[in-house]
Amino acid sequence: MDHALEHLGTLFDLPVTVSILINTRIGLVVNRLRRKCGDKAIAQFARNLIKTWKNLVEKKYKEGDPAFNVLVSSIRSRRRYHSTEKSVDSRSKRSAAAQKKPTSSPVVDNDLAFNEARSRSRKVLLKVLTSGDLPDGSLDPEELSVEVEASLFEMNRGSVEKYMTAVHNHVFSLMHKKNTLRVRVLTGAVGAAEFAHMTTEDMATDELRRMRNEFIEQVFKQLREEDENSSDQYGPPDMMKCERCGKRNCTYTQMQTRSADEPMTTFAYCRECGKRWKF
Repeated sequence: MDHALEHLGTLFDLPVTVSILINTRIGLVVNRLRRKCGDKAIAQFARNLIKTWKNLVEKKYKEGDPAFNVLVSSIRSRRRYHSTEKSVDSRSKRSAAAQKKPTSSPVVDNDLAFNEARSRSRKVLLKVLTSGDLPDGSLDPEELSVEVEASLFEMNRGSVEKYMTAVHNHVFSLMHKKNTLRVRVLTGAVGAAEFAHMTTEDMATDELRRMRNEFIEQVFKQLREEDENSSDQYGPPDMMKCERCGKRNCTYTQMQTRSADEPMTTFAYCRECGKRWKF
């Protein structure tokens, strides 16, 4: 709990969006902290933060923001893995029709949203980089925060939501006490652009990598043991061709192993030669 207030303060400064709240479910984490911590100051700060996020969601809902409706629809669609493409197309058409009546220029709105988000993102990155003692030979944290933010913007300039989610993921990786990324970025062991291009898997701690590898092993073990018709989540054996033997006798499944805004991971296993792979 020593750094709880500091982390909550960083969360408060982050350019959080409805997309980030839904995809990361950070509200549940903060609420759990509020209930279990014995510090009144931390509990009150967490309560205020949750209230701020609730107001944000309610505001977007009351405004009838088309982007908000599209986001909610896409999240529901992703959770209903077997939902039909027809219903998804229908929702997309309705939201597209709603977007034809903007109150102001969408290009201008997008630029304004990006400008505000970029300014806050640089401040948060700088705050996290300077949150502890600076190691010997550190580079200028302010310059690093600008370079990291600029790279994240170039990679996600087409979507404010994707940009802010990327910033959120990188900030939290720097904040993780068991992650050495902060020191490696400050000392130049990991360049600013290289850090910005890292995926959530690349930024994971050794412990998280070990847990992910164990999880993948369990998935492949289950694939080997399960019969192709034992569960609806396994695809027909002829849908995928093995890269090793070339035969179409593979079983596969999909699971969410990365952050919620990224595609699901497909795990495949060939019944003929035993090859296993994921993509």
